[in-house]
Amino acid sequence: MKSRTAGFTFVELMIVVGLTGLISVAVFGFYIQSMYGGNAADQQIKLAGRMRVFMNELIFAGSRSHELILYKSSAAADRTADGRLVVTNEATETVTDDICPTGDFAVFVYYELPKPAAQSKYRVSKLVGYYVDSSATNGPALVRITIDLSSSPSTDSVETILTNNWNSAPRKVIASKVTPLALADSAVEGTPPNLFYRRAGQSVAVYGQLLSSNAGKDTADRRSYTRTFYFTVTVRT
Repeated sequence: MKSRTAGFTFVELMIVVGLTGLISVAVFGFYIQSMYGGNAADQQIKLAGRMRVFMNELIFAGSRSHELILYKSSAAADRTADGRLVVTNEATETVTDDICPTGDFAVFVYYELPKPAAQSKYRVSKLVGYYVDSSATNGPALVRITIDLSSSPSTDSVETILTNNWNSAPRKVIASKVTPLALADSAVEGTPPNLFYRRAGQSVAVYGQLLSSNAGKDTADRRSYTRTFYFTVTVRT
């Protein structure tokens, strides 16, 4: 009687190979999804941290200041007395026609207190401005500019102070890859959104979106993550 040699048939071998392949694909898919999930969680944590840092800074700066001035942008042509988007005449509190004027440059004004008896008006001791820098390499960035005049307060207008100190004042990027989202009620169709919009009284809403990715720029796919923020900064009165 002829004995059968022990081993796998071709069909059995193909079944084993097929099952091994299916298991490998499933394991690899799970690994990839775990990587994406871990990266997404890491990016969202980074976004939350960045948002919390600059949100707290703006709220603190506003709460310590005495006046808020909003400009369309930080360009020299926009940061003028006529370029103010809310108050164009401090004495008469004349305002623009916009219900919710928007801009990309918010300036918090700090006055010298108490006002010296010999002075006829309050003097500016510090300006802290926040503007969107659209020329940043990886997209718009929120930049802080600080003009400290505490050692020699000035009676000049805010616009004059900005002009005289614009190039020499220290700057710091406090949020990178910021997309403005605020639209004024009277915005013309096609007008790009801004980061700040003025609300009632001495308060401004900050509305935008942060982006984070391993590439450091918008990759237009699931490797890029965003977080939308909206908060209000109120100046003390």
